[in-house]
Order: sequence, then C-alpha cells, then structure tokens
Amino acid sequence: MAWLSLKVWLVGLSFLGCLYPLVDFSFNGETRGQKPNFVIILADDMGWGDLGANWAGTKDTANLDRMAAEGTRFVDFHAAASTCSPSRAALLTGRLGLRNGVTHNFAVMSVGGLPLNETTLAEVLRGAGYITGMIGKWHLGHHGSHHPNFRGFDYYFGVPYSHDMGCTDTPGYNHPPCPACPRGDRPSRNLERDCYSDLALPLYENLNIVEQPVNLSALAQKYAEKATQFIQQASTSGRPFLLYVGLAHMHVPLAGTPPSAGPRGRRPYSAGLREMDHLVGRIKDTVDLVGKNNTFLWFTGDNGPWAQKCELAGSVGPFTGSWQARRGGSPAKQTTWEGGHRVPALAYWPGRVPVNVTSAALLSVLDIFPTVLALAGAPLPQGRRFDGLDVSQVLFGWAQTGHRSAPRETIVNPLEVADGRPGGKHRSDYKDVHTYTCVFTHTHARVYFSVFSNHLLSITCKALRQTFWDIQWHMTALKVRFKRFHLFGTFLNMQNIFIHSHSIHMYVLINTIVFTLSYILGLQGSGMGWFRKPFQFQEARRNP
Repeated sequence: MAWLSLKVWLVGLSFLGCLYPLVDFSFNGETRGQKPNFVIILADDMGWGDLGANWAGTKDTANLDRMAAEGTRFVDFHAAASTCSPSRAALLTGRLGLRNGVTHNFAVMSVGGLPLNETTLAEVLRGAGYITGMIGKWHLGHHGSHHPNFRGFDYYFGVPYSHDMGCTDTPGYNHPPCPACPRGDRPSRNLERDCYSDLALPLYENLNIVEQPVNLSALAQKYAEKATQFIQQASTSGRPFLLYVGLAHMHVPLAGTPPSAGPRGRRPYSAGLREMDHLVGRIKDTVDLVGKNNTFLWFTGDNGPWAQKCELAGSVGPFTGSWQARRGGSPAKQTTWEGGHRVPALAYWPGRVPVNVTSAALLSVLDIFPTVLALAGAPLPQGRRFDGLDVSQVLFGWAQTGHRSAPRETIVNPLEVADGRPGGKHRSDYKDVHTYTCVFTHTHARVYFSVFSNHLLSITCKALRQTFWDIQWHMTALKVRFKRFHLFGTFLNMQNIFIHSHSIHMYVLINTIVFTLSYILGLQGSGMGWFRKPFQFQEARRNP
C-alpha cells in the first residue's frame, strides 16, 4: 500500500512539474487580475540615431538608454507616415491615412480634423473602464468635436498643433529664425517663408486656453508636471489608465540654452535632446513609483528628423540615403526613404517585457492600437479594417518576427510629400530572402524593386533606375496631355501592380504602350533621354 501511495505521489509531482513552465509568475498579488496601465510617449521629429542605445555617437539620452537596458529596444520599427498628422492619426486608430482620411498635416486655419467616424484608442479604452489623458501636441483638429476632449480623452493639456505654427514670446532656435509675437501697436512681423502667422500659440487645459502665447522655455517642465500628476491621480483612483504624451521635442523651434561643451553646430540640438530625455525620465520614475509592475510604457517617434533644418535636425543614424543625398535630396522627414519613417522604439514593463533585449522584429506604430487593446482585453471596433498587428508575442520575447510572420506582409508608408499621394511599402520578404534590391523615388511614390536571381539578374540597378526615370517622365507628360481622363492613372496603377507581383513581362508590355503613345503624340521631341534625372521629371510636373 505504501508503494502504491509513493507511485501516486511521484506521478502527481511529475504532472505538476510539466505545468511549471506554464505558470505566470510575473504578477504579484496586488496586480494579478488587474488591467494594465499604458503610457505611450511619442517624440516629434526624432531621428533613429538620436537614441544613444541605437547610435554610439549620441551621448545625450541617458534616461532613454537606461530604459533600453531595462526593457526591449526595437531597431526595425517604423512610423506609419513621415509627417505629423498622418502618423498620429495612424497611432490612435491603427489605420493608415488612406483608410482614416488623414493624409495631410492640419494647419492653423483647418476647420476639420481626424474624421469623427473614426474610433480612437482612447475611446475604446474609456469604454473599457480606463481613465484617459493626453499631454502635449495633438495636431488632429482643434475646432469643435475634433478637440481631444471629444475624441476619448478625459483630460488634455497641451498645444493643438506643432509649436512652430504660432508665434511665441520665446521663439527659440529655428532655421530660418522666426521673430517673437508683435506687442501692442507694433506692426506685424516681416515673416520668413518658413514662419507661420502672427497668431499666438495657445496652451490648452481641457477646453480652456490657459496661456497664450506659450512660453516654450517652460513647456517641457509643465508637461512633466502634468504627466506625473495624471499618473499619480489615476493610480490613486484604483482604475486603469491610458496616458498619451505627444512631446514637443525634437521639433523646431528648439527651446533652452545651449551648453558650453560639445561641437558648436550641435549645441542647441544636444541641449534639446537632454531636456527631452530628462522629461521622459521623470515620467518613467513616476511609473516606477506608483505602478511599476502593472504599467506598460512605450516610447517611439512620429517620423524621422527634419533635414531641412540643418544643424537643428536630428540624426538618421546609418540610414543616410547617400544615393539621393548626393543629388540634393533628403533621406528623412517628408520622404519615404528609410530615415523618414524608421524611428526609435522602446518597450518597458518590468516583469513582462524582457530586459536588455534588442529586437529586429519588423514593427510599426500601427501595431500600438491592436496590441494595447489586446493587453487591455478590449475588442477591436467592428466594421473596420486595421493595418497593424497584435505584437504582444514580440513584446514578451516569445516571437521575433512581427510583420515578417505572414507571407509577403507589408508595412505601407502611404504618402509624400504630405499631400496624400501613395507612398512606399516596406515588405517583410525583402529581408527574408536574398535579393538584389533597387530603390527608386519620384513624386508619386517610392517603389521597391525586388529583383530575384531568376528575374533580370543581368540588368543592373543603375540601368533600371535610368529606365524608371524616363518611364515616369512619359507617364507625366501623358497625364498632362489627358489630365481630364483616368486612363493614364490606370496605367500607373498597373505598373505598380506588376512591379510588386514581379510580373516583369507585363510591366515591360505596359511601358511599351506608354512609349508608343508618347511617340504618337509627339512627346519624344521634348528632350527626354535614358539618363533623365529625377529633378527634371519634377520640373516637368510643376511646369506642364
């Protein structure tokens, strides 16, 4: 009998041993069963190389680097667009601008905003019992029902659009410099081309303007105070919370006094980076103090650095785009080149997100919406198609694929130059197979040509680029001649379809038709040749 009892005890112990790997020890008694809190911090115009953990040349992000060491750093993380409003709309809806309707930046005088039939992340979480707050830059419409308080946020403190879109008494560093707001009976400012109107930049707390014009030198301090207050009060309430922080950094104008050390041309930007890093550090310290084991902190950026701002712009790291840079182009913000949409990204959640891990998973800002809702146990809104994925498996270190997990999965950058025209695609299979890849850019889109070993291997990338430029000039000339018809827009769409499906023969056939029509219409005498440069094509569009 004793032997039988021993066998039963051993079998039971073995069974429990099998269950051991399945037991979740990450929550303590206080947090088990509670819904997690979420803090999403979105930097503005921050380059991939501005994060010290990404790029050794950066020494100004001590707090962010510590967060990377205490969490997971994503090195292949992409914004959904390379300009402000479309990227922010994609974050809050999980949908590309071509679906949610935001394909342009909203201006000071814009009366619209993110379409009211779009459901925001804050609206879904508030319906699931969350307290929701937003600190910082909104830029998705500021009139009437487009205000953050009517888009799911219980609390709002910040500026309604970019802080260079209104004058201030402390203009900070910009290129070209913009003057301060006029005072009293002074005449209006003599504005430079890149400076906005004399309308003073407002600072809102909920529906009330609490300061106008904004004191830029004190804005970071106010954001830090309001963010920490919100976290503390929400934690005291006992309800889960969402805090979305849209930083003013690293968008121009840059506030603060430049330090005395460091390369002369980088002083204002380095000072701005340190100020932003300190702000993020304060938010993280507050999270650690009141809800460390049950709060997920996600840090990323809206797009790459604004290269036209010269020494006041950030670093794209290794994604310098030397090919187009040598021709006067930019590899950063407002383009679909890698530096325009590949952004820093950090995930921090003690006990859940692996520590000191660098992930090469292909992820996007679009993934924040479905991932947060999945972690909160809230359903996705019905009747909508979403462009992001639930990447919680990647966050917790159980997978390393992201958008590479599905065959030919794509991340789409839907616009450039902030005018709503289709942009580029970031295809996962480009990085899963050995290919020869040629990258082309023109005023309609950035197109990736993946030339596999069995497809035109004898044709070099240089020859393909030259051919592509000439084809696009023909297409433009034809569309100018027949601008009232949709026929040639259809040809362009057919080109892209055949390109992405690798139907090289059909692609050549379509372009043969284009060349033939160009010849018949007498367009061959316009001086175009096989070596036409991209800027000539752009001039043809501006001056048909």
